[in-house]
Amino acid sequence: MDIAYTYDRSKTSARIYPTYHTAFDTFDYVDKFVDPGFSSHQAVAQTAGNVLLRLSDSLFLPLNVSDYSETLRSFLQAAQQDLGALLEQHNISLGPLVAAVEKFEGAAVALGQRISALQKGTFDPLQVRMLNDQLMLLERTFLNPRAFPEERYYSHVLWAPRTGPVATFPGLANACSTAMNTGPGSDAWAEVQRQLSIVVAALEGAAATLRPVADL
Repeated sequence: MDIAYTYDRSKTSARIYPTYHTAFDTFDYVDKFVDPGFSSHQAVAQTAGNVLLRLSDSLFLPLNVSDYSETLRSFLQAAQQDLGALLEQHNISLGPLVAAVEKFEGAAVALGQRISALQKGTFDPLQVRMLNDQLMLLERTFLNPRAFPEERYYSHVLWAPRTGPVATFPGLANACSTAMNTGPGSDAWAEVQRQLSIVVAALEGAAATLRPVADL
């Protein structure tokens, strides 16, 4: 979780103030020029505190995994509409990706139903712990340190910079953008297939994480 303040994008494209992490980045400088009265710092601290309070006071972690389903579906639709025909020309099928997204969607709905059922009735502390563990561990299933060999800083297969124009899975979008300028059978198209496999494996792992432990 990363909570921070930023600038008004309609007025500047700067992400941070120019003296950030320099010898001039002193308490007095920030107080006088960057954040007078530290009002922005206070707002961020209060927001983070409220989030932590809600996380600690909730019986179930307040995380809606169905939000991920919406993102995955939009990524899939973009891939089908903008890359589907191109991938077919190179004998790369989106079928496994479609199946993986549907599997995750089904697992997310089932998890939500189990949580609702426990909230309405007498809950078993062990069941609550198991469900919270599943919610907590979900994000880790999308991490792959080898997903972006040229960008070692990034490992999340869904949230990483895209160099390609298609608003889909970053690794797939970037690989396709590079492969478009190469011929069939090139290493670039092999990388497209690899990126597709990485996404499918991550989604299948995520779906398995959401399934009841007894079903595994």
